[in-house]
Amino acid sequence: MAAYAERIVLVGLPGAGKSTVGPILALQIGWRFIDLDQAIEAEAGLSVPHIFKEHGEAEFRRLERELTARLASEPLLVLSVGGGWMVYNRLPGALIVWLQVSPDVASMRICEGAHGRPLLQPDPALRLKQLHAEREAHYRQADIHIDTDGKTAVEVANAVATAVEREHGN
Repeated sequence: MAAYAERIVLVGLPGAGKSTVGPILALQIGWRFIDLDQAIEAEAGLSVPHIFKEHGEAEFRRLERELTARLASEPLLVLSVGGGWMVYNRLPGALIVWLQVSPDVASMRICEGAHGRPLLQPDPALRLKQLHAEREAHYRQADIHIDTDGKTAVEVANAVATAVEREHGN
């Protein structure tokens, strides 16, 4: 796969498809997949909503930073991260891929499961628009931008794999 990047990090708004595209991409390229939020939950023994409710966003971000730092030495890794990861973290040797999604499409994709997303409460559609406005400048710093609106997860994974190949000429 990529000759220079040892890790691919999928970033974007909630509902961009990071957790869905990540395992598909990892399987395609023969790398390992980790969903950072799931890894945090496993280590903390608490769900992300519980961490936010009982300990606050600062504690969640601390756990996120610690786990990100530990993953910095893991090769051949596809990592899907929470929507705010790009604002607070970096991962050396990683190719950052922004899965672009419009707030309206993201809202449609996650409307059923929004209750488990503490940063989207109390109005997920409005919060997604706010988060998009707050985070877009950070997301734009990604190495690769992939539009996900109107695409299946497999189509997005294929687009990411193609873009990574093009980026690194392998």
